[in-house]
Amino acid sequence: MAGPEPIAPEGLHLKAASLLSEERRGEALDLASGQGAFCERLSWMGYKVVACDRDHASFKGGAEFKRVDLNVFPYPYPSEYFQVVSALEIIEHLENPRGFLREIFRLLRPGGVLVLSTPNVLSLYSRLRFFLLGAPNFFDSMGLDERYCYYYRVVGHINPVAWPELRSILEECGFELERVEANGSAEGRLPWFWRMGARWVTGLAALPVWAATWALRRKDPRSMELLRSVFLFGECLVIKARKK
Repeated sequence: MAGPEPIAPEGLHLKAASLLSEERRGEALDLASGQGAFCERLSWMGYKVVACDRDHASFKGGAEFKRVDLNVFPYPYPSEYFQVVSALEIIEHLENPRGFLREIFRLLRPGGVLVLSTPNVLSLYSRLRFFLLGAPNFFDSMGLDERYCYYYRVVGHINPVAWPELRSILEECGFELERVEANGSAEGRLPWFWRMGARWVTGLAALPVWAATWALRRKDPRSMELLRSVFLFGECLVIKARKK
C-alpha cells in the first residue's frame, strides 16, 4: 500500500531524513504533519513517531495524532520528552517564530535534534524576484495582486524568516547549529528556458553581492557565510540544530 504523498518542495523530505540518518532512534514529534508523509519516513527509519496538525481530516499516516494549533503555546506534550522534532515548512506560517522555537527547545531532551526547513528568501533568485515583483520566493501575498496570492490564501505563508534572523533565534533559544543545506536550486521549478535565463541573471547578480559582502567583512565577519552556494542558490534551507 502506497504511503501518503509528500506535500513539500521536491527533495525536502529526503534531505531532512538524511540529516537524521545517524541520530539515535527514539521518540520523534512531527509538527504540522499534513497527510503524514514525513511521519511514515521517520517510522521507516526506526523512530517512534507522534504527529500533530491543526486538522486531522487529511492525515493518512499510522502515527499517533493530535490536533494542535501551533500558534498557541504550550503544546500538549511533556518537557524534554522527544529525541527528534521535525518542523518542515512551518515557521513561515506562524505568527511567533521565536516562541515556536522556544517551545521546540522545551520539548527536546538535552542532546535532542531539531530538523527545520523554511523558504530561502535571501537566494539571488528570491532577491531578484523581490526587486521586480515586490515579494520574495514563496511569498506572493507580500506584493502581488490578490488574484495571484496563492501562497497567502491557500498555503498561508505570512512570515519570511531570513537566515541571519533564524540563526540568531536558534542561538538565543540555546540550540547549537550543526548543518545547513538546501533541498535544491531556487529556480528549479521554472521551465527549462526560464531556468537557463534565471541562472545567467542570478550569476551576474552574484558579482556585486560578492563584492559588497567582501567589503563589509571586517564589520561583520559572519556576513561572509551568505556567500555560500546554499544561501545564494538554495530554494529551501534545511537546518539541523541540537539542544545543548
